[in-house]
Amino acid sequence: MKIHIFSTGSEITAGKSIDTNSAWIASQLFDLGYSITRFVVLPDDPVGIKKEILSVMEQDEINLILMTGGLGATADDYTLQVITEITNRQSVTDHKALEKLKAFSRLRGQSFRDILPMAQRQTFVPEGSYILTNDTGIAPGFFIALNQTTKLAAFPGVPKEMKKMFQEQFLPVLLKECKAEERFASFCCIWGMSESLFQETFVKSNQELIQKGIDWGVTAKSGYIKFTFRSLDKNLVEDLSNRIYNEYEDQIGNDVFSDIHQKLTKDNKTLATAESCTGGLVAKKITDIPGSSLYFLGSVVAYHNEIKTKLLQVKPKTLEKFGAVSKETAIEMAEGLENLFQTDFSLSITGIAGPGGGTEDKKVGLVFVGVKKKGENTEVKQFQLPLGRELFRDSLSNLALFLLYKKLFL
Repeated sequence: MKIHIFSTGSEITAGKSIDTNSAWIASQLFDLGYSITRFVVLPDDPVGIKKEILSVMEQDEINLILMTGGLGATADDYTLQVITEITNRQSVTDHKALEKLKAFSRLRGQSFRDILPMAQRQTFVPEGSYILTNDTGIAPGFFIALNQTTKLAAFPGVPKEMKKMFQEQFLPVLLKECKAEERFASFCCIWGMSESLFQETFVKSNQELIQKGIDWGVTAKSGYIKFTFRSLDKNLVEDLSNRIYNEYEDQIGNDVFSDIHQKLTKDNKTLATAESCTGGLVAKKITDIPGSSLYFLGSVVAYHNEIKTKLLQVKPKTLEKFGAVSKETAIEMAEGLENLFQTDFSLSITGIAGPGGGTEDKKVGLVFVGVKKKGENTEVKQFQLPLGRELFRDSLSNLALFLLYKKLFL
């Protein structure tokens, strides 16, 4: 069965909104063993939408179209209209949705009741379709056979409504009607690795195993890559997984951010950061996690050398001899941070984000990350990240947290 995911919305094709629904649906289906044939994003144009659906229906293969958007009450919502035209069926009222709409109108008062006839559009479904109840909003979805080879499921475009409907209403029907072949899947996150280098080295050297029946994909992230793979053969997945861990044991960390949080919370240890070129981004990523106040004491954004010397006690002689971007400065920043906060773990970062500031000896993208555990010497890692300023900071902050992760677990 070929699965096609259609997202409709002129706000998406105009670049004013991002289609997150397609990726979420694909991820859900991938984990269940299904494969996606293609993604299609369409503007709110009934002619274009109809043309795309008819092109799928003309194929000889068994097809399933999963469609999000176009089920609302406004004039630019065309999904129902297109499907009733294609199937030559009438639209009928979903009475459960209508009663919910009337209840909302009573809560909102007379002004809302005045537009009730127009709002009723979102309570219609094609005659004879399987109704997918919307427990979060108003507009129901539906599941319908378009012809002998093609079925279509329509969902609201609102992510919260779509996700609940997809999981609770649609998946049980899909699994009953078209059970996917059992597949075995795994993934790993490899830090400090580029997508191209990974494919040029590991993927090429393991082609004989991959070609035996493994579906795989590499996604580039900030500071790491995510390698996902699956197969009908469990042994192939296990074999490839073992090869990856043997090759990149020191670079693998699959859930770094939550693992750091859980480890520091469980061990009742504290953490502080001293950041120069990342401007506090590491501290932000730490405090984005609810409950981080249990272990995160604070951060010093030591962007100027005067802050490095006054707050973190970096020696002026160190800055004069080695420079602000150096292993020696990263060490003294971590040590000064530990003295300032009396923390169990200290993380220091200094580097050249660019686009200016580089020299022949120290090029743009050069960074030093220091990780210190109380009672131990500071460990410093050097990186060269020739990236744009924003990506540089994002990648570097993630890599710094990975080094902390290794200090905590390895």
